[in-house]
Amino acid sequence: LLIFMTQKNPIILHVYFFPSDSLFKEKIKTEEKQSHPIKCSRPETPLRMMKQHSLEVPGASVQPEAIKLRGDIEPNFFQVKHPVVNDIKMSLSRVDDQKSVWTATVWKELINMHPNRAETLFQTGQNQNTPQSAVNFDKVQFFDRNWCALIKSVENVNNIADNLLQKQIIHEELYSEITHPTSTSEASMRKICSIVRKGSDTVKEMFISILLEEDPNLLNHLPLPDS
Repeated sequence: LLIFMTQKNPIILHVYFFPSDSLFKEKIKTEEKQSHPIKCSRPETPLRMMKQHSLEVPGASVQPEAIKLRGDIEPNFFQVKHPVVNDIKMSLSRVDDQKSVWTATVWKELINMHPNRAETLFQTGQNQNTPQSAVNFDKVQFFDRNWCALIKSVENVNNIADNLLQKQIIHEELYSEITHPTSTSEASMRKICSIVRKGSDTVKEMFISILLEEDPNLLNHLPLPDS
């Protein structure tokens, strides 16, 4: 069981049910990385595979009406749209005999306790990759002013390196050095920033855009050029 909140106003949840040993768990987490995960109790008894199940959420709209639980294909999910921030009660039942196999309540306190990154995503009521303030600002000046701070603060360097290689900003040899298991985040970022500093304005803009995709909260703790 995995639950993610993709939007807060109105609340939109993605509710996944799949076998406990499913290989899709990490893939789902990757696909939902911009969403806010919500912890909830798992079903105590194994769900019956190849059976249609429906999810009932009072006061909410739920799609699709039913899902067949399978372990051989990527799991589908229930999309729940709830109009208000309140406790959300959910009940999963088998369609054939209407037997309830799981019930749970997502407390409103859990919905409101999302971290800073989620706060940035949900403050406008939309799921977006970057804060609204990131739409119009000088990314070149932002890099020139903050590259030293970026070296010390950015941690998810491997994902950034993947994007830089794909956009041909770095070459294979440097990519291997940056993503080497013995390289620290700071050392890898120092190599990246060294390349970007020598690059064109376009390279700097692309680099900052990549950083914002990986960390939408970046602008909350580093000054914009006009600040």
